[in-house]
Amino acid sequence: MIIKKALFIADEDVDETVEKIASSLKARGITLQHQHIDLREDSYKRSDPTNGNKIILDFSKIKDKLTAEYFKVDFDLVACDFNYGNDPQLDGFEVVKWLKNEANSKRERIRKAKFILYSSQQEKLIPKTNTIDQLTKLINVKIDDFIDRRRLAEVATKILGNTDKDITAKFLVELDRYKTHQFKSVYPKFAGKTLEEIAHEIDKATEHGVGFQDHLIELLIAHLIELN
Repeated sequence: MIIKKALFIADEDVDETVEKIASSLKARGITLQHQHIDLREDSYKRSDPTNGNKIILDFSKIKDKLTAEYFKVDFDLVACDFNYGNDPQLDGFEVVKWLKNEANSKRERIRKAKFILYSSQQEKLIPKTNTIDQLTKLINVKIDDFIDRRRLAEVATKILGNTDKDITAKFLVELDRYKTHQFKSVYPKFAGKTLEEIAHEIDKATEHGVGFQDHLIELLIAHLIELN
């Protein structure tokens, strides 16, 4: 049985969308496990004393939830709504930007997910990206897609339905299991490094990280030939 995991960050009900995705995946022999950070809940809100105590989203509480419960989960997809009601201070791009930067810097498992933003009002993104600096920030975050809300089930199903194995991703997961072990031989340039340090080189696709993978493939093929 294949299990795929998805996280939805939105201030709306996503049950109907999840049901559509789960139904489509089930037909392919894939089980969907999902989590929903429902930003309609009071636990993610605060009053803004600078604006007549208007109720707005509390970004720090969203960060706490993500850090405490989801950073170490191997999600295949993180789908984040772009527009949060009438909140003038926070949108999905800011959430995803923080999430990806934080997860990458701490090498948390959630960083391996595909990230998509969606909105039923995509035109609201235009005023926020009308400068070179803002466009550069948007590109640097490396969001996998920005789609119309009506296509969420379709796009999510396509991403989650992809069962092709990413060898590098699998390799990193296995190295993470033994990250404190020290590497001693086979590839001299990594002698003395922990498997966690080597995983970092691979993840960043450095010269030695790529070379190490190539060398292991050569050793594997040589070993297979020897066995036969």
